[in-house]
Amino acid sequence: MSTRLRIVAGLITILFFSLVLLYVIPNYVELAGYLPPFAPGSETWPKVISIIGLAMGCLLAASIFKTPFSQLCNSADFTQFIRTNKLPMQRCAAIIIILSAYITLIPVLGLLVMSTLMLATLLISTSDKSALKFNLFISIALPIALNYLFASVTNTEFPVGWFWSFLG
Repeated sequence: MSTRLRIVAGLITILFFSLVLLYVIPNYVELAGYLPPFAPGSETWPKVISIIGLAMGCLLAASIFKTPFSQLCNSADFTQFIRTNKLPMQRCAAIIIILSAYITLIPVLGLLVMSTLMLATLLISTSDKSALKFNLFISIALPIALNYLFASVTNTEFPVGWFWSFLG
């Protein structure tokens, strides 16, 4: 992986996990009314995972410090990078658009539907076409299985969305 690609991947990772840490967790993770003194709060594990993701993104983006500045700012090299990596750049833009749509549409369509759509988009856009059926299966089965697990084991209810609650 080139230095510039590591920096871009690190910055995208930082953007994603900071959005989760600063927007999604405070707005969508409900705090329990009562917790025993020894039990962690319901927002503890999402915060831990987000902080670990932020640290990984910072480590990935920190490769900027070991690269000479002249190598990072060469405009001819940058245009060649954009030209040769057109498909990954389009996929990156699509992932950012899907992430923002995911955050905005959770109150409308619910967490299960939006997680399925986002996982399908991410898996399809980052893998080969030969694994399309497997990726679609995973993107549908995994959110449903996790929703069932959390609903049955921990009695955690995820946001349904006003669209589905409106339909009944």
